[in-house]
Amino acid sequence: MKRSGRVNWSELRVGMVVLFAFAVLLWASFTGSGFSVFRKTESLTAYFPEVGGLVAGAPVWMAGMEVGHVERVIFVEVDGLVRVRVDFRIMTKHFSMLNTDAKAAIGTMGLMGDRFLDIRLGGPGFPAVKPGDILEAALAPDLTAAFAGAPGMMDQLGETLDELTEMMSRINRGEGFLGALTTNSKTSANLDSLMVSADELMSGLNTSQKKLLASLTETSDRLNVLLAKMDSGDGSLARLVNDTTLYHNLSAMSRRADNLFKKLDEGEGSAGRFLAEDQVYNDVRGLLSEVQDLIADIKAHPKKYFKVSVF
Repeated sequence: MKRSGRVNWSELRVGMVVLFAFAVLLWASFTGSGFSVFRKTESLTAYFPEVGGLVAGAPVWMAGMEVGHVERVIFVEVDGLVRVRVDFRIMTKHFSMLNTDAKAAIGTMGLMGDRFLDIRLGGPGFPAVKPGDILEAALAPDLTAAFAGAPGMMDQLGETLDELTEMMSRINRGEGFLGALTTNSKTSANLDSLMVSADELMSGLNTSQKKLLASLTETSDRLNVLLAKMDSGDGSLARLVNDTTLYHNLSAMSRRADNLFKKLDEGEGSAGRFLAEDQVYNDVRGLLSEVQDLIADIKAHPKKYFKVSVF
């Protein structure tokens, strides 16, 4: 029986489903984000001055986990300035973790520098975001500019290695202190002798320190014994400190000395009149002068005062 050229509706419907599934698989392979189109998502937006190569389909990460994908990247004008608008979608089960303090940043992964959108969680106490809200953009460090300076760093590293090579060559030739230390046996012997002397010095210092500590300990013990005796009242020093008789005697002597000096100042008694009256002073001075004259005359004319007879 000859087959009819017509295709019935059931076969056509199966073919359309297969084509649709193939188109979905093809789209997923080109986006490369590993994100399923069958998961329920919510949309958010962020504005950047530049995105460094971020494209639609790039993954969206949050706390190191992939939670969505970039939906669209377009130029827009905001307050008279050209900005890049990034629309992205996040899975609904993770959407509740975000609040208005969360920020969006452009990240780089891998050695090839593939870009992704990094969502940084906000702090507590902020209201939750709603679908369609705008997250604040956080500017990430530009790794391109950092790598642009790599040639200069490599040149500096090369110069440093050259200097190290030259220094090692000088050491091998015995130049400088390190060269002499490594190649000259006399210098090495002197250094060893110096180290031995330093060890002996440290040993002597340790011994002296121990002796000093023992002497201080012995002195402290003696002071403790002396203070204990003073507290108990034993010995002359303890009685001198604890007995009030000495204090009263010294106080009485001080009062008597005060009275004596007071009488001297007022001219009472012989000593007081001698100190206070000029006449007494003059008389004593005249008497001393006459005595001096008498002694001088005796020395000059001894026969006048002394008669010596043998028989």
